[in-house]
Amino acid sequence: MLFSLSSRTYVRFYGPYAYFYDKQSKKELLLKDVDQFRQLFSRNPVDSENILKKTVKEFEKSRRQDIIDDFNRIFNLLYDEGFIVIPGNEVKKHVLNENTCPIPGEDHFSEPDDEASSPRDVLQDYFYKHPTLFTLSVDLTRACTERCIHCYIPEYKSLFIDKKRLFRVIDEFSASGGLKIKFSGGECMLHPDFSEIIHYAGRKDLLITVLSNLTVCNSSIASTLFDVDVIVVQTSLYGMSPEIHDKITRFPGSFNLTMKWIRYFIKKGIPLQLSCPLMHENIGEYQKVLDFGKSIGVRVDSDYVLTAKTNHDCSNLQNRMTLDELESYLRKYGRSEIINAAENGMNGADFDGPICEVGTNQLCLSSEGNYYPCNGSYEYVVGSYNMSLLEIWNNSPQLKILRNLRWRDLKKCPHCAKAYYCKTCPLKNYNEQSCLTRPIERNCQIADIKNKIFQEIKKGGPLCS
Repeated sequence: MLFSLSSRTYVRFYGPYAYFYDKQSKKELLLKDVDQFRQLFSRNPVDSENILKKTVKEFEKSRRQDIIDDFNRIFNLLYDEGFIVIPGNEVKKHVLNENTCPIPGEDHFSEPDDEASSPRDVLQDYFYKHPTLFTLSVDLTRACTERCIHCYIPEYKSLFIDKKRLFRVIDEFSASGGLKIKFSGGECMLHPDFSEIIHYAGRKDLLITVLSNLTVCNSSIASTLFDVDVIVVQTSLYGMSPEIHDKITRFPGSFNLTMKWIRYFIKKGIPLQLSCPLMHENIGEYQKVLDFGKSIGVRVDSDYVLTAKTNHDCSNLQNRMTLDELESYLRKYGRSEIINAAENGMNGADFDGPICEVGTNQLCLSSEGNYYPCNGSYEYVVGSYNMSLLEIWNNSPQLKILRNLRWRDLKKCPHCAKAYYCKTCPLKNYNEQSCLTRPIERNCQIADIKNKIFQEIKKGGPLCS
């Protein structure tokens, strides 16, 4: 019988794990110890009986039924979840038995160790111990149509990443087993070769995300995004009125342009996600943006911390919410986040554990050709694209410093009773205070507010109330 991966399924192998992702349904699946069946996970139609016969020849006759059972379990699981397809949908389940393939078998495959954890959590635990380049973020340009009051880019430049060099990087990333690639800026659609770059990445079997304000989008670019079947286009919407949105972007007419293409993408079925960074100027619009997202079936993300400029200029942070506004926001929208943080904290903080995922699964490339560890940290350079991508990933001294950071390294945090409320980011610390391990004051303020709210929740009854 012939079958193959569905066109929307992506699979990668990391150590003992096989990771499956369906970009239409957003389903994830993680299997462990299935390397003997790797030939089955192909976009080209494969014959299951022939592959199984070749596979089991290598193993003892006494285990033949084991490998047949394993194959049936794997096949039925992947087929039921839509990760593999059979031409013509002839049958839903495919069962091999000793009469079909009377040849020796092998050891059972297994599910991930912690069944309560999500596939991504299990993978991230693996990445902590074995840093693996899973995501590559690329800034196609520093040029931008907007001048957002909170943006961390200190200077906008009409500088565009070299297309040929970028293609070499994409080739190396794909060959190394990378899965996700993100294109951003500045405004990435200003790059003169934007569509060609997107098509090139699409041919490399990568999951593509585009971050854009959509103000220079056109029907040709939209067709490219549709044809390549990007996983999502993320755009910022700061409110539901031109006055608020355009005040933040400092680009008159930006609201109408962004909304035009949001509605176009929804109509054409191009996956979309809204981002709404929260600040003093637009906190009153947040619920309206949430309601709009719900009305069009689109997720809305927010950021209530904001990041200092990459040159350590903190002038953009004057746009942060006041502490009273922040407390009101957390009371209305942060209850579950606060309760989860407190419950996890009751198990005791792991100060020997990593602070965050930095340096373990992602690398970013600037339009100047410099690599840096995560979004908004241009100045923390770990290499350039004159060097091999994997050489940087495996040997960069700066990345090794980040990977070795632990909670105990943070100044004052190990002695703070509210540490579990914090989501400390070493690179935000670096941008704001030129130090990876000195927590920004904003995080301490947030921890105080969250603790205050949680104490009130406790007095009101059970944590889940």
